[in-house]
Amino acid sequence: AEIGPELADLGTHTDVAVHEGRTLSNKAPGLSVAALPGYRLMRLWLPMPRSLEDWLVFYGARVLSVTLAVVGALILFVRRALREASPSPLLPLWLFALLFATPFAVYARSFFSHAFAAALLFAAYTLAVHERRALSAAVAGLLAGIAVAAEYPLAVIAVTLAFAVAMRRSWTRLAVFLSGAAVPAAALAIYHAKYFGGVFRSPPAASASYAEVVDHGLVGIGWPSLSSLAGLFFDPAHGLLYFSPFLILWPIVAVAAIPRLRQQPALLVPAVGPLLLLLLISGYLPPHWRGGWALGPRYLFGGMLLVGWLLAVRVARPLSARAGAALLATVSYGAVVLAVMGSTFWTIPYGANNPARTVSLYLLERGIAEFNLGIAAGLPPIASLLPPLLAGMFALAAAVRATNMTGWPRRAGLAVGVATSLLLLAIPPSAKAIANSHREGLLGALGPAMHAGWR
Repeated sequence: AEIGPELADLGTHTDVAVHEGRTLSNKAPGLSVAALPGYRLMRLWLPMPRSLEDWLVFYGARVLSVTLAVVGALILFVRRALREASPSPLLPLWLFALLFATPFAVYARSFFSHAFAAALLFAAYTLAVHERRALSAAVAGLLAGIAVAAEYPLAVIAVTLAFAVAMRRSWTRLAVFLSGAAVPAAALAIYHAKYFGGVFRSPPAASASYAEVVDHGLVGIGWPSLSSLAGLFFDPAHGLLYFSPFLILWPIVAVAAIPRLRQQPALLVPAVGPLLLLLLISGYLPPHWRGGWALGPRYLFGGMLLVGWLLAVRVARPLSARAGAALLATVSYGAVVLAVMGSTFWTIPYGANNPARTVSLYLLERGIAEFNLGIAAGLPPIASLLPPLLAGMFALAAAVRATNMTGWPRRAGLAVGVATSLLLLAIPPSAKAIANSHREGLLGALGPAMHAGWR
C-alpha cells in the first residue's frame, strides 16, 4: 500500500518503489503482514506511533513476529537434533556457534526478514520431511510460501523442499504441500497485480533507488559469478568467513552429503537448498550481493538454520584433539567479533574493511551502543551491554563443557580464538577503510541519541 504518509511521519528512506505515481515499499511484503498481529496487539494499550521515538510499538511487533518465529524454530531444532544425533556432545557448541558466532542472532533481534524466513523454512522442512500427517504437509507448504513472500530468493530452497516431499513418493502428500504453499502464493500474486501492475512484477522491479540493479538479469539476479562467490566468503568487510570462519565447513559438508542423498533423502534440503541460494546470490549485480549496508552477506542468512542443522547432524561425533581445538578456536573468534559488532551500530558500509575495528570499536569507545531495553530503562549505553555479554560467556562455557573436550585442545582452542579476535581489533584501520566507513557521520547522527533522557 501507499507509504507516503508514513515516510512523512517517520522519515525518508531509500528502500522505496514507485508505480503509477504511488510510493510503495520495495521489499517483499511477507514480514510486514506477519508483524500486523503483533502491531495490533501493542496498539491495544499504546498510541499510534508518530515518530521513531515511539519505539515500543515497533519493538513489540518485531518480538511477536521475527523473534517469536526464531524461538519456535530453535525449539524444533533442538528437539529434532536430540533425536537425530542421539544426542551429540557437539550439539550445544553448534547451537552456540549459530546464535553467538554468526550474524544470524543479530538479524533475529531486528526487523529484517532473513532470520524470520529462515525460521519458517526450517519449521517447514521439519514438518514436511520428518512428520507423516497430511496436516503437517499443508502447514509446511504454508510456512514455505510465507517465507518466500518475505524473501523472494528463498524460492530456491522452497523448491528443494517440494522435491524432498516428492521423494517420499506420496503424491497426496505433495499435493497437500503445494496446496498449502498456494495460499501465500495467491496472496502475493494479488498484491503484485494490484500495486505493481502484474502477477510477476515484484516490488524490487519498481525500486526507485536501484534501477540499474533490477535491469540486470531477472530482477537484479544473473548468472553466478566466481568473483561474487569469493566475495561472499572472503570480502574483508562483508565476507562470511570474516565473521564466522567455522562456516568454511558448510560447503565442504554440504557437497560431501550429496552422494548420500539416496540413503538419506532428508539431507536434500539442508545440503542442496542453501548451496543453491549461495549460487543465486552470487548472481546479483556487483556489489549488491552484499545486500547494501549490512552485517555480513545478509541474503545468505535465510538459509542459515538449515546450514546449522546440516553441521549439527553431519558433524556430530566427537572430534580429534586437533580438529576440536580448531573448531573451538574459530567459534570463539566469531563470538568475540560478533559480540563487539552486535553491540553497536552494525549495518556496515561497503569497503569498511575490518569493520569490527574500523566501525564497531570506534563507536563503542565513544559510547554508542545498539538501542536495547537497558538503555530504555535508563542504564548508561555501555553498562546496558553487560547482561547479554555475561549471558554469552555463560553459554560458551556451557557449550564447551558439553563437548567433553579437556586439556590442551580446550585451552588452545579458546586461547587462539580469543587472541586472534583481539589481534584483529588491534589492527589500525587504513585511511581508505575509514573514508568508506562514514564513521564520523554515524557518530554525529547516533551520539545525541545516547544521552540521558533518550526515548
